[in-house]
Parts: sequence; structure tokens; C-alpha cells
Amino acid sequence: MKISGKTLLAIDRLFWLPHRLVELLFQTVGTINPTPVDHILVIKFMGIGSLIRLAALCEEHHIDKNKVTLLTLASNHELCQLIGFNNPLLVRTNNIIQFSKDCWNILFSIRSSKLAVIIDYERCSHAVGLYRNLLTLRGRCKSISFEPKRMISSGKQIVYPVGQITQEELFMRGIDLMPTTRSACFTQETIAVHSSKILININASNYLLARRYPIASFAEVIRLLHTWDPHLEFYLTGSAAETNYVAGLVKKLHNLPVHDVSGKWNLEKLWTELSDCALFITGDSGPLHLAAYLHVPTIAIWGPTQPSHFGYIDKNQMHSHSLNLPCSPCFKHPDSRPARACKGQIDCLKNLIPLHVFERAILILSTQTFSRRIRCPATRVERIMVEPLLTT
Repeated sequence: MKISGKTLLAIDRLFWLPHRLVELLFQTVGTINPTPVDHILVIKFMGIGSLIRLAALCEEHHIDKNKVTLLTLASNHELCQLIGFNNPLLVRTNNIIQFSKDCWNILFSIRSSKLAVIIDYERCSHAVGLYRNLLTLRGRCKSISFEPKRMISSGKQIVYPVGQITQEELFMRGIDLMPTTRSACFTQETIAVHSSKILININASNYLLARRYPIASFAEVIRLLHTWDPHLEFYLTGSAAETNYVAGLVKKLHNLPVHDVSGKWNLEKLWTELSDCALFITGDSGPLHLAAYLHVPTIAIWGPTQPSHFGYIDKNQMHSHSLNLPCSPCFKHPDSRPARACKGQIDCLKNLIPLHVFERAILILSTQTFSRRIRCPATRVERIMVEPLLTT
């Protein structure tokens, strides 16, 4: 039976005691390699959006990703290839035997790596914390991690209180310790823009459903845009697991040029289709971070999460819509308890008027250019001639 992210989150608290015991063991008898190499291990299992944002920050700060090994789920392999983490350590979740075998093999082989540091970006997880401490004990290296309230600073580990910093700041605590390079961190290519092509992402995975803008509101935005310009074509994106949810919006838009592509595009196809679209409209989700990574004109609809948490204030192509309620953001990290102030009503999204999203959309569409320069996937860098870009 496949091990899902929801399953791992549900049983995470069971690992609290083993996590603390192994941490105590590491602090008591653990040793640090006196001659570490300039290589680090980054742990980030869940959240494709977080991986994309991490890749963007690494490139902006000239991090040498060849000296960064990413430990993540096997389901993220395609994404790792696209964003340039070329040598990931992958953990399969098809069943408990494969999962345990992969974790054990990585633990067994870590000693020979002579890592300088392990950075655990899987915030507030006792299960990952336990595994991180086993890796540091076995690999004889330092670690950085993030927990809800604790602050620890010693010669062997640093723990930051994640409730007091944004995700942008969280990533930067680790990036400041990563090896840099003088060579180009990514490349660009120029592509033609399809002026009538609108991509819309109405889902936000099953991780935090409170991030979803209501289907009825998305339907109203599409109707207004179709009335404004009948030539516009709307493509509704999503994973195979979200096809039923996306189909709910399609039913509300009879006889409109709406195409349901949920479950039909892999990540590389989504990358390609995003690259030349005139506009992308989305809630907080993995594709939002991909659009930001590509510098695609995007209308981002925020509720329980907010753009400042991810460093998206004043980004050129990111047009954020939020009611900016005093209770937002109510979700900052996996240990947060969202929607308490509104008693689960999600007022921050329910009361966000579709007309305002439409007005911003037509402003973007009315001033768009015929071409744009975007990041080139790492899988294609060797196949095309592009101009190196050293800064964003």
C-alpha cells in the first residue's frame, strides 16, 4: 500500500519520544568530522512549491547545486531534474518495505559523504527529526532544523523557532551556509506568448484545502473574462487526483472555451504550457511557485497563507490578491491550526470579490508583450543555445 503524505503527517507525533532520545544521544556522544567536504545534504520531502522556491533562491544567491544533495520523495524526481538538483537521494513510498529499505540504505551510506552540514527544511516533523539525528550521528556532521518554538544553538546543531520567521527567512538560514559558484546558475530562452491562452489552477492539493478559492468565484472570473474577450481559451490544470474537483468547475461553464487538462500534463508539460500563456490565475499551490520561478504573469489569490511569507512582495510578474485580514496568515507551518478566527468559514477567500480578480486580469492582458524570457529547464540546457543569466 502506498504511503501518502497525509498518512505520514497523521502519525508524526508518535515519533516525538524517539526523536528526543536520539537527539540527546547525538548531543552527548556524537562527534563532528574534523575534515568535512564543502558538500551539504538538504532534507525536503513534501511540497513541490517549497522545492521550486528553494531552487529559485539558490539560483538568485549563486548556490552551487552540484554540491547540494537533496533528500526527497521519489515522486519529486521529475521536478528535481527540471530545477537542477541533479543528484537527489530518493525515498520511495510505494509500500513500507521500499520506504524502510531506502531510508536504511541512505543512512548506511552517509558516513562516506563527509558532509559539512545537514539542513532539514521539513519543518516541525518529529519523524524527519528522528531520521535527521540518525543521519548526523552516523555522518558525523552538524545540522540545522526548524521547530515550532524551540531555539537551540550548539556546536553540533542549530534549531530555529519556525513560528517566528517566514519561509523565505527559513530558507535563507540554510542558504547562507551553502557553497557558491561564479558560473551561471540558470539560463533563459525567449519564447512567443499566446495572447488568448489563460491557465487557471483552482485546486491547492489535498494538503490544506482551506487555501482553495471557491469554485463559484473562479467560475465568475472566467465568465467575466469570456464576456470581455470571447477569443480567450481557458485551461484548467491539476493532478490526476484532482480531476473530480476540477470537473466541478467545468460543469458550471457550459458552452465556454474551457479545457480540463487535470491529470493530463506532467510537470515538464506544465512548465512548457505555463511558459507561453498570457496569464496564470491560481491560489497558493505548487504551480504558483512554478509560475513565479518562470516569471510568468500570475494573479495569486491568498487567504490562510500570504505572499510575504514566501518573499513574493514586489515581484514583477506576481500580482497578489488578498483581503489582508488581521488573522491572516493563520497557516505558517505544518503545526499551525488554520481558520480558528473565522471558525472554519475561510472568510479571507469567501469574501474576496471575483470582480477585483477580473479587473486585474484585464489590466495584465491589455498590457502584455508578444514574447518573454523564461528560465530554461535544467533538462534542456544542453540541447539549446541560450544566453547565460547570472542574476534575476
